[in-house]
Parts: sequence; structure tokens; C-alpha cells
Amino acid sequence: MASSSNFDTGYFDKIFPFVTKQDVFQISKPTCIEREDINRARKTWKLQSTKDMSFSQDFCPTIVSTSSITVPGNHAIWHISCVTSDRLWVSDSEHLLLVDTSGHKIQKKKIEIGKLAYAGIHSVTEEGDLLFIDDNKVQKMTSDGTITTLIHQPWESLFCIHSSRLNGDILLGCFNEVRRFDRMGRRAKIWRNETCYYPKYITENKNGDIWFSNWHMRVVVAMDKSGKQRFKYRGQQNQYDFCPRGICADVLGQILVCDNACGNQSVHLLDQKSQFLGLLLTEKQGLYSPLALCVDDKHKLYMGQMFSNTIMVYKYVQETDVSVSPHLNSALVITSSFIISRVNGLFHISCMPSDRFWVNDDRLLLQVDSSGCEQKRKKATFCSEGGVHTVTEDGDLLFIDHTKVQKMTADGIITTLIKPDIGELYCVHSSRINGDILLGCHYGLMRYDKWGKLSADVRMNRTFQIYYPMYITENKNGDIWVSELLEEAVMVFDKSGQYRLKYTGQQTWCDYNSKGFSNFLYQYERPSPFGPRGICTDILGQVLVSDILVPSVHLLDQDGKFLRLLLTREHGLYNPTALCLDNKHNLYVGEKFSNKITVYKYL
Repeated sequence: MASSSNFDTGYFDKIFPFVTKQDVFQISKPTCIEREDINRARKTWKLQSTKDMSFSQDFCPTIVSTSSITVPGNHAIWHISCVTSDRLWVSDSEHLLLVDTSGHKIQKKKIEIGKLAYAGIHSVTEEGDLLFIDDNKVQKMTSDGTITTLIHQPWESLFCIHSSRLNGDILLGCFNEVRRFDRMGRRAKIWRNETCYYPKYITENKNGDIWFSNWHMRVVVAMDKSGKQRFKYRGQQNQYDFCPRGICADVLGQILVCDNACGNQSVHLLDQKSQFLGLLLTEKQGLYSPLALCVDDKHKLYMGQMFSNTIMVYKYVQETDVSVSPHLNSALVITSSFIISRVNGLFHISCMPSDRFWVNDDRLLLQVDSSGCEQKRKKATFCSEGGVHTVTEDGDLLFIDHTKVQKMTADGIITTLIKPDIGELYCVHSSRINGDILLGCHYGLMRYDKWGKLSADVRMNRTFQIYYPMYITENKNGDIWVSELLEEAVMVFDKSGQYRLKYTGQQTWCDYNSKGFSNFLYQYERPSPFGPRGICTDILGQVLVSDILVPSVHLLDQDGKFLRLLLTREHGLYNPTALCLDNKHNLYVGEKFSNKITVYKYL
């Protein structure tokens, strides 16, 4: 055994960059260090227990194992790219596979990995196309299997790729730099610094920051959208090693990163400033060499491992304190607005999976894009100004035409789905939980399955009074929320139709005349009026409801408790009726006497 004075600390520092020289001398290993010596050294290291790195009481995210997906024929899961909530692209050392949630292979592409081992070599665009690295090229595969070369870098080594959800740009991790291309493959920018050496996985945050894991230097690096380095994360101070691999961002802008280091295999959660929040998953949950991470649009977390063909699926939704959600303690930011020329007002908005949505006034249904350009048009007979249309998960439109519910497919075919023969229908909503159709009618609510078969009828119940349901939505826990016109309240029912609670606005006293009411009868103080109209829910289970009488948008928790006013007349609101949140967490607001839609960044 060599003495500590002859110990080669330089070589050891390359392997353990967080170990002090004093600690190295205490191990007292020979100058020529073999792999088994390193493993022996790791085992002798005294690492604090993972409970010291657990979450603080101020931050307790919920992560629950929901299922697993076994991919037959694979020996590992090196990277995962979500297409939809039920389809994934996965890779190992030989193949790219498109699989469903049962592990069945839908599409297969043989690839040569070589130097691309254990790297994020593929990504899915917003259109659902696959981008993947093939040697020094980026190939694009469309849904029909057509493959074209999008980017060719003949003198560069490409290691990882990410398709931006903000603007469609393509981020490429190369041998010693990060490159940005537009969606057509035209080069835009190159960033090079000492931390860009050998990036293995890359992603983008909601604020445009670029994050990549550098396995060689044992660091996670964040750069802003201009390429300026912002942060470095080297693991926790009580870790003897940190080996970052798969990386992804969640809807709140937080970063999830796999740590493949021996003795501390885990998934770290960081905030937008690279501050450690806690360990989402550890070896106690059965982790062994985690490599791949992906969060889908339903906020499910997929995790793949180096020596397993099983993908673990977790429900990943931040059930945090309200202070964690940025929209609860800061003003909403307007991102865009546009005019829809053919309508007299905006009674309701239904967002589609793509950047299109349906709107209506009292006579027309229009499908428009994000610039307000008309794509489709349908005349219909509406009985109310309420939520008379909704979009299914398949992208089909359901709309009320007087006494029946019609279904319009993407190719424009219209069929009658529901005709209950009970008179006028007021509002409709397609469930994101199971595809059921919730229908508001005179004196009650009705539930149908996705094929139009009646499953529940909640009418004429003496425990509550519901006469004129104008807008309807469903919370993530299955509760049904209704804006009731005559009651001037938001009414809540559980999934079985049992009445839960009622929200009647803020019982604050106000001078009506100061609110803009000129009638002399209102020129004294009395409780503030409440005229609920458009209603929708966010991913946290919170409810947004517009108030047309005192122009505002209220934010409520799952139990109907008032949290705050998101928007008021001070933000330019006058007659808000339509609310909708898309899958990118943009909030669309429309008004009864205006043809302008205002878009806010909600999360």
C-alpha cells in the first residue's frame, strides 16, 4: 500500500470532483487506481442519509406510482420522448421504438448508437414529428414514417437534441457547444464555453432557459436564451459523486434530473435558479441506474433505467402551497391579443389540442387560429349565451344545437350524438378524465358516456336548486362546477351528482355607484353583486370563474375557498364571459360585447 504522500490526487479529483484533498489522503489508495479500487473507495465513504436531503415542510410535492410499461425486446431505456399521453418514443442501444402505454410496438427504427450511448438523441415536435440524431445528421420522421434530413453537420459530433415548446426551435448539444436552429433546420446561434463539453441530455425551461446535463464534468448547466451561463448545479454538498443524466422541466419551470451516481441513485428536483428542492425518487423506491425522464402534457412522469426495459410511470402534479404557484402572488402577463372579425361578442371559448380553438357569439361557431384567422364556420341555434360547445380529447367538437348535442369531426362530418327530448340545453363539457359528456339543462345536470349513452340524471333534487346552468366544467378530482344564472352562484357537485357547496362571490360591502352603477337605488352600500359566467379549472385543481357584474376573474381552491382576483377592471375587463386554459397553460379571456381575445401566461 502506497503512502498518502504518493497518492495521485489529480486523477482522483477528475473522478470525484467534490472530494477534498484531506478526504483523499484519508482513503490512502495507491497511485494506479483501478475500477475495483474506486468502487471500494465509494463503499467506504460516509454519506449522509438521503433523509437529510429530503423535502422541507414548506415544499411537499406529490408523486405517486400509477403504472409501468414493459417494452419487450429492449434491454434498457436510455431516453424517452412523449408524443401524447398514450404514446412514447423510447431508445436503447439499437432501436428507436414508438410504443403505447401497454408497451406494444407501433413503429420501429434501427439506429447506430456508437458515441451516442446514454444520451437524449431524440425529441418530439409540437406537431408530433420525431427528430432524432443519426451520426452527424438530424433526421425528421413524420407520422406516416417519411424520413428526411433536417440538419447535417458533417464535421460535428452530435449528442443530444430538444424541440422547443416555446417556438419550435431545435436545440442541439454538440461535442463542445450548444447550437440553436429554427424549426426548418436553419442555424440561428452557437454557444461555446468550458461547460458545454460533452452534453448528454438537454431541455428548455418555460422561461426559455436551456438546461443540459454534462456527465463528463459532473454538472448540470443552465444558460439563458441568449446563451449566457446562469447557473451550475453540482449535486448536494454531502454527495461524494454526482452523475447527471436525463433531464426535463415541469409546468412550474422546475427541473428534474437523474443522478446515476453509485450510492445515490435518485431524481433531483431543482427550482428555476438551480436551488435544490429535494429528491423526488431514491433507491428506496427501487431506482437502479436511472437514465431517462419525461413529463407529458397530463403531468405524468416517465422514468427509464440503464439495465431495465420497464418504464415507471408516476403522477407528477405539484400539490404545493399556494406560494409555489407564480400566478397566486404575481400579476398575469398579457402575451398576445387578437380580433375575430365575424363575431359580435365572445360567449365561449374551447381550446383544441393544437394552436386552434372554437369560439361563438349568438349565431355563429368559428374555428380560428392563434392569430384570429378563421378556419371553419358553422351556423347553429343557441338557447343561451353559455358554454354551448366543448372539444373532446380526440379533437372533435361537441356543440349544442337548441335541443340536441351535435358532434363535428376534424373532416367536418356532423352527427347527432345526444337528443334527450327534455327541451332546451344550456351548456356542455367533455371530461378530460374519462371522456364523459356533462350536460346542463333546465332544472338539472345530465351525464352521458362518450358515445352518448345516459349514465346519470341529476334533476329536481330538493337538496339544492339549479334552474339555469350557463357554464359547466369538471375538476381533476371529478367534481362538477356550474355557473348558475338565477342563483347568481357557482354550484359544485361530486362525481356522483351529490351537491357539495356553493360560491356566491366575495361578501364585501361596496358603494355600487363607485362601481359604475348610475341608478340612484344603488347609491348606498350593500353586498357586492356576483354574476358568474365562464368557468374552467387548472392543473392544480383550482377553479377560475368570470364575474360579469363586477368585472373580474376569481380564483378558487377545490373547496370553493376564494384565493384572489386574477383580473379586474383595472386590467381592462368590462364584460368577461369566456374563459379557457390550453395545454400550454395560456389563459384565454373573451367578453360579451367585444370580439377581442386576450391571452395571458397563467403558469
